[in-house]
Amino acid sequence: QDVPAYMQAVKDGKFDEAAQIVRRDNMMGHALGRACDHDCELPCTRVHYDLPLAIREMKRFIMESGKDPAVKPGAPRKGKVAIIGAGPCGLSTAGFLREGGLEATIFDARPQAGGMAAMTIPGYRLMPAVVQKDVKRLEAAGVKFEFGKVAGRDFTFEGLKQAGFDFIVVAAGAQKGSALGIEGEQAEGVLDGISWLRDVWDGKVKALKGRVGVIGGGDVAMDCARVAKRLGGDVTVIYRRTREEMPAHHEELMSLLHERIPIRELSAPKAIATADGKVKGLRCATMQLGEPDASGRRRPVEVPGADFTLELDVLIAAIGQQPLMDFLKGSGIETNRKGYIVADGNGITSVKDVFAGGDAVNDGPLSLVKAEGDGKRIAAEILRRVAGVEPAAEPMRCTGGLDLAAELKKQAIRIPRVAIPELPLSQRTGLDEVIRTLSTEAAQAEAARC
Repeated sequence: QDVPAYMQAVKDGKFDEAAQIVRRDNMMGHALGRACDHDCELPCTRVHYDLPLAIREMKRFIMESGKDPAVKPGAPRKGKVAIIGAGPCGLSTAGFLREGGLEATIFDARPQAGGMAAMTIPGYRLMPAVVQKDVKRLEAAGVKFEFGKVAGRDFTFEGLKQAGFDFIVVAAGAQKGSALGIEGEQAEGVLDGISWLRDVWDGKVKALKGRVGVIGGGDVAMDCARVAKRLGGDVTVIYRRTREEMPAHHEELMSLLHERIPIRELSAPKAIATADGKVKGLRCATMQLGEPDASGRRRPVEVPGADFTLELDVLIAAIGQQPLMDFLKGSGIETNRKGYIVADGNGITSVKDVFAGGDAVNDGPLSLVKAEGDGKRIAAEILRRVAGVEPAAEPMRCTGGLDLAAELKKQAIRIPRVAIPELPLSQRTGLDEVIRTLSTEAAQAEAARC
């Protein structure tokens, strides 16, 4: 609903106003301007004429060009909220709670805020300093942070209640990678992609030599492969279907190919070859595609007698994420068979006044913007309970009257989408950002396409 409004503001050169509009719906506007999966482009009307608006890149331009919009705390209300997890969902929840006048304290095991957005997404996609811009805005609004606090070790649900917290929000994410479930995966040199990306971010891994295999076809696999190559590895992505079935976002896959990282398609891992406890290779089955499965993708079927072995020095598994919810034991919170918390659309769980959102619930990890949206809905539900009233429906917004003749003329003409500036391939040797910010002229030209 807000897109036409902030596009018009950019077109008119009112960048501060545009930033205020973006902030109205997002607590992490800086991060979303870089790492959002921008599904909002799919219903853009321009799809029917040429290409959709570059909404994510426009949001990035707005947040960098306009005055950083403050989070203004509302009139104080009685009520304290404890939030477990300082990732996108937790940060979003806290920010909207502060706007509603409630106290919010975020507990996180890590030494700083950002969660998966700041500590696993590589710097070439989202710089940690960018995430901290969003975090500092929340700190200025009075959100309290307790870092280095591990749920179940340093605090419990009962302890939070005794400390005076009226509501608890679980936004702990999905912290560990899924196991391969094949022989030899305990060998030295087999790495969990999520943990490995976190170690790279922490500075524990500065180089990676030799032949590196990355198993998986999602965004995390793309990140692992691209980072591994930047650290010096000879990288190959191994996937059991073809690249057309990969769940990774198209632009992430295209970036992988643009950076000349090969994909070994129709290859399913069967066992890890080892010597002296170390990885030496990966035995794979050759696959072919059969009938579509529940996901709509064609199911891979093994070709008998066509196994082969890839010689490797390092194997990175990036086939999915799992929740780490040991601290929920004894809490009464319902979880599903995958270990995720069961929650409804407002984050309501099976325990009174306990909410959950983001990667920790239902089907697990989806996107940064979904986690942010969960936080906003959770905050709205808590504020509704505190106030004792139903929230008013959010009004549809419009930029005002339209010049019908001008609009019809615009719809009759194809207007090219602006080119998104990128770091040249020859310079992608470190973790410098690949996507660059639009110039003012390009941003205003793109806004005029709305």
